[in-house]
Amino acid sequence: MEHSIKRIPLRIALVYLVIAVMWVLLSDNVLNLLILPDTEPQLFAVVQTLKGWLFVLITAVLLYLLLRSKLAHLQTETAVRSQLQQEMHSLLQAMPLALVQIDPDGIVQYWNRPAEQMFGWTAQEAHGRVLPYVGPEQQQEFAALTQRVLNGEVIVGVEVERQTKAGERIFLNLSIAPVRAADGRISGITSISRDITEQKMAQTALLEKELRYRSLVEFAPNAIFVNHSERLVLANQACLQLFGADHEEQLLGKSPYELFHPDYHQPIRQRIHQLRVEGQPVPAVEEKIVRLDGRVVDVEVSAAPFPYEGSIALHVILRDVTARKQAERHNYLLLALPNIIADAPSLESALEAALGRVCESVGWDLGEVWIPAAAEDALSGSLKLLAQYHQHPELDAAFWSFSQPTTFAPAEDLPGRVWAAQEVVWVPNLAGDPAFARGETAVQLGFEVAIGLPILLNNSPIAVMCFFLRGARPKEDHLVSLMSGVAVQIAAAFQRKQYQEKLSEAQRLAQATIDSLSAHIAVLDEDGVIIAVNQSWLDFAHANHADLSRVGVGVNYVQICEAAAALGEEEAVRILAGIRAVMGGKKATMTLEYPSPAPHAPRWFAIHVTPLPGEDPGRRRVVVAHENITSLKQAELALRDSEQHYRLLFDDNPQPMWVYDVQMSTFLAVNDAAVEKYGYSRAEFLSLTLAEVESFSEATPSDVGRSGERRHRLKDGRLLDVEIAAHELDFNGRAAVLAVAFDITERKQLAADRLAQTRRLQEIVDTVPEGVVLLAESGQVMLANPQGRRFLFGVFGWAEGQPVQGVNGLSLAQLLTTNGRGASHAVHKDDRYYELLARPITPGRSGSNWVLLLRDVTEDHEREQYQQAQDRLATVGQLAAGIAHDFNNVLAVIILYAQMLESTVDLSPKDQGTLSTIIDQAQHAADMIAQILDFSRRSMMERTPIAVLPLLKEMLKLLQNTLPENIEIGLHSDAEDYMVLADPTRLRQALMNTAVNSRDAMPHGGELRFAVTALTFTAGQPLPLPDMTPGDWLRVTISDSGVGIPPENLPRIFDPFFTTKAPGKGTGLGLAQLYGIVKQHDGSVSVDSRVGEGTTITIYLPRFVAQAKEGRSAASRATAPSGTETILLVEDNPKVLASVVAVLAQFGYNVLPVQNGLEALDVLAQNDKRVDLVLSDMVMPEMGGLELQQSVKLRYPDLPLLLMTGYPLGEQDPGLTGAAWIMKPFDSSELGRKIRALLDVSPAA
Repeated sequence: MEHSIKRIPLRIALVYLVIAVMWVLLSDNVLNLLILPDTEPQLFAVVQTLKGWLFVLITAVLLYLLLRSKLAHLQTETAVRSQLQQEMHSLLQAMPLALVQIDPDGIVQYWNRPAEQMFGWTAQEAHGRVLPYVGPEQQQEFAALTQRVLNGEVIVGVEVERQTKAGERIFLNLSIAPVRAADGRISGITSISRDITEQKMAQTALLEKELRYRSLVEFAPNAIFVNHSERLVLANQACLQLFGADHEEQLLGKSPYELFHPDYHQPIRQRIHQLRVEGQPVPAVEEKIVRLDGRVVDVEVSAAPFPYEGSIALHVILRDVTARKQAERHNYLLLALPNIIADAPSLESALEAALGRVCESVGWDLGEVWIPAAAEDALSGSLKLLAQYHQHPELDAAFWSFSQPTTFAPAEDLPGRVWAAQEVVWVPNLAGDPAFARGETAVQLGFEVAIGLPILLNNSPIAVMCFFLRGARPKEDHLVSLMSGVAVQIAAAFQRKQYQEKLSEAQRLAQATIDSLSAHIAVLDEDGVIIAVNQSWLDFAHANHADLSRVGVGVNYVQICEAAAALGEEEAVRILAGIRAVMGGKKATMTLEYPSPAPHAPRWFAIHVTPLPGEDPGRRRVVVAHENITSLKQAELALRDSEQHYRLLFDDNPQPMWVYDVQMSTFLAVNDAAVEKYGYSRAEFLSLTLAEVESFSEATPSDVGRSGERRHRLKDGRLLDVEIAAHELDFNGRAAVLAVAFDITERKQLAADRLAQTRRLQEIVDTVPEGVVLLAESGQVMLANPQGRRFLFGVFGWAEGQPVQGVNGLSLAQLLTTNGRGASHAVHKDDRYYELLARPITPGRSGSNWVLLLRDVTEDHEREQYQQAQDRLATVGQLAAGIAHDFNNVLAVIILYAQMLESTVDLSPKDQGTLSTIIDQAQHAADMIAQILDFSRRSMMERTPIAVLPLLKEMLKLLQNTLPENIEIGLHSDAEDYMVLADPTRLRQALMNTAVNSRDAMPHGGELRFAVTALTFTAGQPLPLPDMTPGDWLRVTISDSGVGIPPENLPRIFDPFFTTKAPGKGTGLGLAQLYGIVKQHDGSVSVDSRVGEGTTITIYLPRFVAQAKEGRSAASRATAPSGTETILLVEDNPKVLASVVAVLAQFGYNVLPVQNGLEALDVLAQNDKRVDLVLSDMVMPEMGGLELQQSVKLRYPDLPLLLMTGYPLGEQDPGLTGAAWIMKPFDSSELGRKIRALLDVSPAA
């Protein structure tokens, strides 16, 4: 714009000059045309003057217009320039690139905002100073660039390093251009910078990563090559070695199909296609490659795709697995040998089968097995050829023909040398070995190398294996070690087979013995799971149609008991507690008898729980034997042996192996199995000597490390039984020994287990409560436990060493007659009952031995008789209680009406006597009913702690005054403070009845003796009577010297109305009442009598041990039985209803009679009828007294209720605790007092 302003005067002058010239030329010509020549000069002068003024006017206007137009243009241009400058400044400040302008001297002229952010200096700090971000080391490079720009060059995209205000290095992409002035000269330099620090760092990291990757690939232990476009473009050093190449040019450019075996070309094509399509690595596979020398090698191949020069290449990794596959074959061989030998029927067939497997797995061309020529030559005689294995039978027939008829003495030929040396022998050159007698034949067939192995059993040879190979082969330590391991493995398998055969025979005998026992036996592990059962257990389950999957092996027996206990079965609760106590070590054993329901009659079983010997006291396995009262408990033990698998080879072998120095006895190398087994780290192992590992308890120091059985000490101090297979070798120029340690702890433990099993079986048999006798068919006693010897020789009188010909009248043939499951025989001898059970060990086989079980069942017999009597008495008692209720209703009517008539004043003396007789006889009948209720245990009792001895003394005084003088009475007691919780009236009545019976049994006099003794019975201690429980008891015996009771009458002695007295002499209720009263006191009673000698009745009562007793409250003051209240009477018997209504009306009460509980509730629901008391019978139709009492208590809690019952109410009547009741028959005064007492204490009173 300044340039345009400067040119304005020139433009004006030029415009003015042009106008002036045009005006002169045009105006003069026009005047010449317009003005005539003869025009006056004055006019012409005027025209010329006007023409001049007109020119001035026109030029002035034109100049004005010109200047105005130019000025407007200049203003517009100035505004546009200002706007463009502002926009350019904003653009430069907002651009993401740093813009810096300097003058030729390097002084900053412009510095935008991105430059501030990039370099850290503000525009104010940078302006007017030399570029601050150029460091001293960058000055020379900066000066060169500046000079190139000042020379007119434009530099684009150069990468430079600069520094920020904070001193950090940054990398820039720099573009530089010169700034030219209007005259074309360079007035400055403009630079644009882009921060490429992150990009530069990423490139550097990528370059370093690439270098590391190339190093990793180049020096990787596995072979690696890159396949690009079906050609190898990279191969590392391991790849060259794998393919047998000397330099990479031998492999690069080859197709991968040239390097792999043709059998794998099609799978390789499919894998390459999969890699390129899916773009993901594929799993490793095993394939075969072909080396440059033509040898085929097994490899494991893995591949993955990756980008390479704009396309996809394949990264391939090869790992030589030849050694691994060979090791797998060898390990499989060692694992297979024990199974081959175990499956073989004989030693010879096992050796022959093992021979073929070794040849196939290792690659021997021919194998032989040599054994002693005869049994007497087993140690020092000649050897004969047992079998040969041929890889090429057509070539090896000659060798067989030469060897088969030949025998070798010890040290002769290879078999004899191995037999004599008892170690592995390697023959590297058969042709040059003078000791090899068959050398010429072997050379003709091409055999050059041989090896011989001794098969040692218990450190003595039993066979020799020889193997031959065509072609030369150097001695290889790993091969010798393998063959040594083969020999050890075969020998160990033979020894294990012998132990297994012996163990199987012992198990068979043990199982047969346990199965012969009649008890149902199960063995539980520590968690309660059934691990074994005997045949009796299975037979019992089958006979009872039980599912074996719910009661057989593998089922948790404790959980079965828990499920039964949860249902409330009392026996299951006790059995479960006992099993847990024995398993937890809280009890030594547990025995419990329990009933089991049966279709015809109840059965009783006994369960015996016994821990196995030697178990952990807090967590024990137990034997559970369920035994019928007539059967024998037995136990079954099971021992399972799992076969241990062995592996060989050094690094991967699961057996501990090491190499040690012969001179120093130091370890030179150990495998991982040894490190893991012995607990030492590898470094610790290599710092030890053999003497620090081996125990000298079974080996002299000179034998340390050699072959044989040893005991090794682990790091934690434990001793390990091992069998060492050792072989000398050269290890890095040092004389060394390779040793393999086979853990034989299991083998030794097996022998110990056999002994422990035998002892445990003997302990089980010795601890059973029954007699167990093992008999030969001839009757000879082969084995007997202590109980069996006591029965056989003590009870039945047979002498030691004498064959058993019979027992108590049973011949041996009868005794040993059975249906296969065992025959039971009952024997009665000397007032004792015995049970004998005979069972053959092998049913159905002639000449089999027999197991004879003997058991004393006298207590079981007596218990069964006692229980039958108890059941009969309980049945009679239930019947008597029902009859008593009906009789009480009848007697209640008679007594109430008779008492009402007796109170009438106008009766004659005769009538009063008659009523008195009626009342007395009715009361006598009521007393008999009370005796019946005593027998049925339904009488009313008020039990309090009482001293028995003072009660007996008081009763004896009464008896001395009532009994005849010819009867002597005595009392014996060892203390004065025996207490029982009893009703004194009832107890006195029971004792009095007994004394009266004794009196009647002594018509001519005699002795009546009372005795009191305290007894305490603990758990497991025998009890006098079956229905008693452990605890503190008081025994009261009443003995007389009377006529006694005949044995046939004893079972019925407690039956109601049973009597041996003459008619009219007794009711037969005395002893029945005694029985009921004792039972109601939770006691027991028994009778022992001999005719002509007398009778003893023994009463057992639970002893009360409290030392103090609470005083009873004083009786309430009696009130008059009369009243005016309203009583709701509920009674279904019309006669009883009428009599009670009459009595209540006599007392002045208002009576509302109804016949059942439903009618009573209806009356109570009527609001206009106010009831003060309910008097109800107990047994009624529709709704009885129990339901009515509960309804009244719920709906009318303040209303008193009195129940009338034919038998007393107590704790056995649920829901009636605390209820008021009165016993039928009752008299009117008793009823009046009961009613008045309830009314006086009711809230309404």
